[in-house]
Amino acid sequence: VIAIADGPDPNFPGSSRYNVRDITDANGNYSFKVLEHSDYRVVVEPPASRSDLIHTEVTSTLDVFSDMTFDIVVESGYTISGYVRDQHGQPLYGVDANFREQAPNGRYSSNRTDVNGYYEDLIASGLYDVSLGGAIILPSMSAGLNIYSVEQDFVVSGDTSRDFVLTLHQVSGTVTDSNGVPVPDTVVIAIADGPDPNFPGSSRYNVRDITDANGNYSFKVLEHSDYRVVVEP
Repeated sequence: VIAIADGPDPNFPGSSRYNVRDITDANGNYSFKVLEHSDYRVVVEPPASRSDLIHTEVTSTLDVFSDMTFDIVVESGYTISGYVRDQHGQPLYGVDANFREQAPNGRYSSNRTDVNGYYEDLIASGLYDVSLGGAIILPSMSAGLNIYSVEQDFVVSGDTSRDFVLTLHQVSGTVTDSNGVPVPDTVVIAIADGPDPNFPGSSRYNVRDITDANGNYSFKVLEHSDYRVVVEP
């Protein structure tokens, strides 16, 4: 059982961050001391021996201003699984498939794709908003990724499979100076941040490459408009 607070401190002029954890005993009991604070996030991580129970954020609004008892019911979950691939079927490794339950519970689950682009997790039944984050890791590059709303009102009422396709395009070129001489060892960065053309929300994507001896660079970018391109000689 983990409790995390991060924000304005009720007793000091600044902000504070506090986290503490305990492992339940044979009777399921836990106990810890927490800093006086509002809006604690409480997360439970069931033991490996109880693979039927979900790892979940129980609440993000627990206020603690005196000694208290906070009992937790850990739910059995349903398997949510699938693949994240590009438009050509290539698996995308390192992508976080995030499921945030809509109010009032707001439970959250996240699982990262493996080298086959596969993710799997246990989540409770409910109505979820889905986002993708983390990174896209390919043999020749790694890119930061956040797509803040891939799907809204996603219903989980049993074991469920959901695949995602991300459209990536190859961008390549040569960096030269004003005389046309190639410039090796230059960092080329592409950054997109705004409404996503393929999903209902916004997205942020960033990727970089270093030019080779001939000034050439190459990377894959998420389909998007208004990329910023930055060079660092």
